[in-house]
Amino acid sequence: MSRLKMYAESSFEVTDEILEHVADQGILLKVARIESHKFDKTRDCYYMLVHWEGFEAIEASWEDVTQLLRDCPDVYVEALKPGRDREQLASRIKSIQAKLKA
Repeated sequence: MSRLKMYAESSFEVTDEILEHVADQGILLKVARIESHKFDKTRDCYYMLVHWEGFEAIEASWEDVTQLLRDCPDVYVEALKPGRDREQLASRIKSIQAKLKA
């Protein structure tokens, strides 16, 4: 059990309407470039290090390839630096793309 309590200043007048509005706001990010990739054996999935347009390099994030292909279908393997598992990643991306089209 946590002793932490949510804090909301009463003078902020946060209504259910405001909370719903904030929850519905989607932030659209554009991929600037893919720097690298890695394979997580425990989760059996690839991750790509994504640099986002308009953000600093320190704000790059590791993104699951499946989710990335869902959200950004134009992400290609050619954008990656050559690596020893590049062919495996290319194969995985093709199979994910085929599943997404089905």
